[in-house]
Amino acid sequence: MGTNHQETASTDTSISNRNGSNYKNDEERRKELADFLRTRRERLKPTPGKVSQLSRRRTPGLRREEVAEIAGVGATWYTWLEQSRDIQPSAEVLERVGKALELNPFEMNHLFSLAGRVAPASQLSTLEEVPASLKRIIDDLRIPALVVGERMDHLYWNKKYTELVAPEWDSIQGKGIKNWLQYIFLEPSVRERLVDWESHSKRILAEFRASIGEQVGSPWVVELIEQLRAGSPEFAASWKSHDVRERVSLSFEIHHPTLGRLGFERSVYSPVDASKLKLVLFTPLKPIV
Repeated sequence: MGTNHQETASTDTSISNRNGSNYKNDEERRKELADFLRTRRERLKPTPGKVSQLSRRRTPGLRREEVAEIAGVGATWYTWLEQSRDIQPSAEVLERVGKALELNPFEMNHLFSLAGRVAPASQLSTLEEVPASLKRIIDDLRIPALVVGERMDHLYWNKKYTELVAPEWDSIQGKGIKNWLQYIFLEPSVRERLVDWESHSKRILAEFRASIGEQVGSPWVVELIEQLRAGSPEFAASWKSHDVRERVSLSFEIHHPTLGRLGFERSVYSPVDASKLKLVLFTPLKPIV
């Protein structure tokens, strides 16, 4: 039936412990989790090779002990999970259960939310795929445009973005820079080109800090912060301030290598069909010749 891997204990910090649950109370959250697991289990059909026995069944889908067997967890522990017991599954165990239930990326993310856990970085990257329809819109825009994910990674951008806002972006990809904070704090050319770099960098960092509230302590956050601390004394100093800011429209100026001083208004939107992503538009403050 699978080995119990200390499913009832975890050293991870849960979302609910840090910032409070999105549900009225923990009991309601556990009930939602139990119902979700049960409905996902009941939709699966037992197939040879997946479960050890294929016998006549009184209920649809897989049995609880079969899900536990596939996930490599204790049958009793999994039963408790579907009974809304007060147990704290680790992120690793949740991922195994989700795969056993054949959850799609959005269902997997929902599973972690119900359990009060932060989805692993591998799961986050799956959810951050830019829809083809959004790519077409960005490509057709006559102004610079960019799509960023929850980690502020550059996921997709149009030609106008690299021509006007970030002319060095394509050339620095070999440096491993893919994140907006890495770009601002670790790329020397940005410091020289961005007018009032100090104020702008602090603003972007404050927006980032506000956006990761429930993910503080996640491996990807820790890794990114340590990299930036080691590579930028300015980042290390600004990070200590704990400033947080809402991501709203703002204006900034750059020194373009061939066009001179350019000003832009940055606006941020959440696509309806990809709410985890942010569409960033850069509207020129004056016509660019």
